[in-house]
Amino acid sequence: MSAPEQSLSATMAAFIVATIAVLSCGQILFKRAAGGIDLARPASLLSPQLALALLLYAAATVMWLVVLGRVKLSVAFPFYGLSFVFVPLLAWWWLGEPLGWRSLAGGLLIIAGLMVISGGKGAT
Repeated sequence: MSAPEQSLSATMAAFIVATIAVLSCGQILFKRAAGGIDLARPASLLSPQLALALLLYAAATVMWLVVLGRVKLSVAFPFYGLSFVFVPLLAWWWLGEPLGWRSLAGGLLIIAGLMVISGGKGAT
């Protein structure tokens, strides 16, 4: 395994964002699957939405391992904050959940913080 990058390339940043997007989509599918789960009926755990959510999480785990092999954890991990932006937006879009100004303002603050943490040549 090669040593982690000292700075974050645009390609790797995009790959990290894609990983978080896959995880966020998995969360939406988990929410949709949860409505049909009845622990008294174990077969309810075999829903296509739950299977797809688990598959997305497996894919995201492999993607994350690729990231960790190339980027310092202290640089990559703050990107997980994007899930607090992506999930509410996807829940609004796919599930019809309300999206208030506080969620939007908080999302902008998260993005700004991520830019501070990961920006610049010396981001470590």
